[in-house]
Amino acid sequence: MLAADTLRELYREMYTIRYYNRRLREAYDDGEGIPSGIHGSMGQEAPAVGVCHLLGDDDWALASHRSPHVAIAKGSDVKGLVAEQLGKQGGICNGKAGEQHILDREANFVSGAIVAQHLPAATGIALANKKRGNDNVVVGFVGDGAANQGAFYECLNFASVHDLPVVFVIEDNRWGISTPKDHVTAVEDNSKRAVGQNMPGRRIEDNDVLTVREEAAEAIERARSGGGPTLLEIETYRLMGHFFEDPEDYRTPGEREEMEADDCMPKILNAVREAGVTAAEVADVESAVEAEVDEAIRYAVDQPTPDAAVATRGTFAETRRT
Repeated sequence: MLAADTLRELYREMYTIRYYNRRLREAYDDGEGIPSGIHGSMGQEAPAVGVCHLLGDDDWALASHRSPHVAIAKGSDVKGLVAEQLGKQGGICNGKAGEQHILDREANFVSGAIVAQHLPAATGIALANKKRGNDNVVVGFVGDGAANQGAFYECLNFASVHDLPVVFVIEDNRWGISTPKDHVTAVEDNSKRAVGQNMPGRRIEDNDVLTVREEAAEAIERARSGGGPTLLEIETYRLMGHFFEDPEDYRTPGEREEMEADDCMPKILNAVREAGVTAAEVADVESAVEAEVDEAIRYAVDQPTPDAAVATRGTFAETRRT
């Protein structure tokens, strides 16, 4: 069993992601200026926190268009993150990246809009780390649909050939937008694809941050010590639509109730309580998180949009005049 302080920290990070998603959705429903295209990640706290909690400041995490949970788990500033999702000044990229093109150099986090196309960047960073001789690790998060993309195979192959310090993580949330996994993927367990790339592959079926953390620790240590890449597939579930305006009419009857019964949040809360953390201490953690997120959303909503004059700044080289 992990120490109480560690469990409390895991709960704080997961509750931040949960409350962040819930409050953003509530603000959208209340017409507070939240865009409909935000990709919620409520329900997928366990993979992000279970993996990123093991990463250091110099390690990198890269994720797809559904990325706020990974950004928060890797340490992105919540105020800057929500402002960026709203396309406002004061965002991580000053409102020019949105949620799908973030580069957070403070947290070493990147998001990518095109399915699986951030994996070449993750693999490239891992190659750079190896050439520099450091022990930094890169984690590339993708959804289960990305495992059918060519870039996925190319990166796994390249990383295996060169024994790169990278961990590939598939978050299997059952749906690719509105398409069920079994309609487009020939194998139920994507971790088996690791065999063809000569690397370890593990499937984590328990939607529990403690199980994820335990399994990820081995993969991360293997990468850090020069043992090469690993492929992990983690069963999870998004308790929101593909985006805020998604009617979710593709879900089967009773599906949401089934998944809510396997929600990762009660599992970590039970572990925290079993470790002796009192209800009052849990309430203090939740209150602090709620105050931080509420203030971040108020800040982001009140920020102006970026000045059009700076639209190309940072895109093209500045001409020097003498």
